[in-house]
Amino acid sequence: MSYADTTAATSRVARVPFRVTALAVAVLTGLGLFLVIPARQSQAAPATLFAISLTSLDFGDVPLNSTSAPQIVTVTNVSGTSQEMSGVGGGADQFGGSNNCENKTLAAGGSCQMSFQFTPTTLGAQTDSTSGTWNGQEFSINFKGDGINQFLITPTALDFGNVATNSTTASQTVTITNVSNAATTGLDLTTDNNTDAFPNSTDCDLLAAGASCQITYRFEPTTGGEQTESSSGTFNGQPFTLNLSGNALDPTTLSARQLLFTPTSFDFGDVPLNNSSAAQTVTVTNISGASIMMDGTDGGGSGVFSGSNDCQGQNLANGASCHMTYQFKPTALGVATGTTDMGNWSGSSFSIGFAGNGINQFLISPIGFDFGDVVVGTTSASQSVVVENVGSAPADVFAGGAGLSPPWGLSGVCKNAMLAQGETCTEGYTFSPTTTGQQSTSIDGSMNDQDFSAALTGNGITNSPPPPAGPVITSITPSTGPTAGGTSVTINGTGFTGATTVRFGSVAAMFRLTSSTKITAVAPAQSAGTRDISVKTSAGTSAAVAADKFTYQATPKVTSITPAAGPTSGGTSVTINGTGFTGATTVRFGSVAATFMLTSSTKITAVAPAQSAGTRDISVKTPGGTSAAVTADRFTYQVAPVVTSISPSSGPKAGGTSVTITGTGFTGATTVRFGSVAATFRLTSSTKITAVAPAQSAGTRDISVKTPGGISAAVTADRFTYH
Repeated sequence: MSYADTTAATSRVARVPFRVTALAVAVLTGLGLFLVIPARQSQAAPATLFAISLTSLDFGDVPLNSTSAPQIVTVTNVSGTSQEMSGVGGGADQFGGSNNCENKTLAAGGSCQMSFQFTPTTLGAQTDSTSGTWNGQEFSINFKGDGINQFLITPTALDFGNVATNSTTASQTVTITNVSNAATTGLDLTTDNNTDAFPNSTDCDLLAAGASCQITYRFEPTTGGEQTESSSGTFNGQPFTLNLSGNALDPTTLSARQLLFTPTSFDFGDVPLNNSSAAQTVTVTNISGASIMMDGTDGGGSGVFSGSNDCQGQNLANGASCHMTYQFKPTALGVATGTTDMGNWSGSSFSIGFAGNGINQFLISPIGFDFGDVVVGTTSASQSVVVENVGSAPADVFAGGAGLSPPWGLSGVCKNAMLAQGETCTEGYTFSPTTTGQQSTSIDGSMNDQDFSAALTGNGITNSPPPPAGPVITSITPSTGPTAGGTSVTINGTGFTGATTVRFGSVAAMFRLTSSTKITAVAPAQSAGTRDISVKTSAGTSAAVAADKFTYQATPKVTSITPAAGPTSGGTSVTINGTGFTGATTVRFGSVAATFMLTSSTKITAVAPAQSAGTRDISVKTPGGTSAAVTADRFTYQVAPVVTSISPSSGPKAGGTSVTITGTGFTGATTVRFGSVAATFRLTSSTKITAVAPAQSAGTRDISVKTPGGISAAVTADRFTYH
């Protein structure tokens, strides 16, 4: 079956009965993992060859340029005889497809699969469809999905308020949070006019799943007046724009004021419901020229924007500052705005503007299940909904909504659970049919005022389907990672369908079931050592084998380096001693990568790259992390020494003349030569050496000085004459 893309338009309708097999598809989103189950459809027709299920696929929210988990359409031979499979049709644009049916001999009652995935390239809702045939029997499949951003960037506007010209404000911070389940990197930050009025710094580099980093801005105006700037960039391909503003006041304007308030507005960005944002601070500075006894009225918080201060009752000296602090705690989804009442500190009025956006506190994943075929009188394996607290504070979970009645069951530990930030709980659903045929229900509820809806479907049958084979792990990639956890590990094998638990040793891990042969798991934090990874399904738990072993590696440490200095031209062979070097991937001198050879777990030999003069920390990166900067890892780049004068410049052939050598870069001098003959010497300072001329025949010799930075070049000023 050729999987060339086909268009949405078709007038053909598949005249086949539909029988839905068990399907649980998790689609990664910026706000969680969602399972969207299309409705069952049934239409009888004579002389059909195949039951094709499903025919409508909803992939939910998927980050841009990421590929969703596959959704499976099962093709079952109901003709009563073997069929040599031959077909046409396939994926459609952003909805790619593959199959294991083409050219397969499908026995009576046997099944094969068509697999589809969604890889969005643009934001927003996407729809498409495909149609085709298997052995002449028509089918049509509809697709939909939603492309979303991978990162939460908040706030997106910073107002520094009124600031004196040629002064520097307190820093304001923009936080970037990776709301996906995979580590990413790739910050590219630019400004629109590069005025240097809003300098920035950042710690954003490799960002683990769920982790955050910051871009910090200050306002340093050198000219007066209102100033604005846009700082634009991308993070792993996601564009963003940060609007910066401030007002620089000259001394004449400031002299007419008693108090300076900065900033005067805040955008708290996206904050989960019932969570308090990071505090934003207004600095109140006395610019009156005399002390002010601080007495305030109004100017507190506004609704969901709360405020406090350390100003009231202070005798604020001229030039001193106090602070008003505000936070945003949303109680409803969506944008919220507000302003303080007109505030006043000791006769100086002010008003502060607020904005923020309330977002959901929990990732609830998935939001529906198809239990497939379950024998009447039995209970299906439990299907789990995982609830993760993505807020900034612990949450005491309270839930409301309609319950479930037979044949549907619910058990779990989420209600009344206290979830720490990033912690999860699990609700389990089961299907216990008492009659044959397709059955469905839905449940609507709320969790800490966050609404959710779950759709459940299943099919009661009289004959038990064959039990699935137990899971087997054949390989993992990578097989090492840091003790801090967070490594994304691909687990390959067989029999993974319906996986309920993945463990690294005895510790459960977050995971995503990609297919019956592949799982992506996130290694949990553990102490150094090797653990067997196991996968559990309803058919059992995978046995420990050599192929499933994952090694936790401690962060490397550098304890000494030899030598500790070298020339700016590079090329110095440096021995690095320490611990935890196994599997080292990178050695850097400062920010510059060096060529190196791993000698053992405690020793590396590296070649210093060329760099400008100065001291650099040498770092070692392994699967266990990157070594921390310490005094013992510092390597100093030195410029070559220069001799500018000698005194005296001549002496007897018998030697013994005490010669003062003046110049630069003498620190760490190892050798002084008169021509080719080494001399005894004493290093007085970085600019002076006293040497004793060795005996030589009559003639003129260049005096040279050797340091870790090189050997001084021969010049007229270094010539000593023997007579």
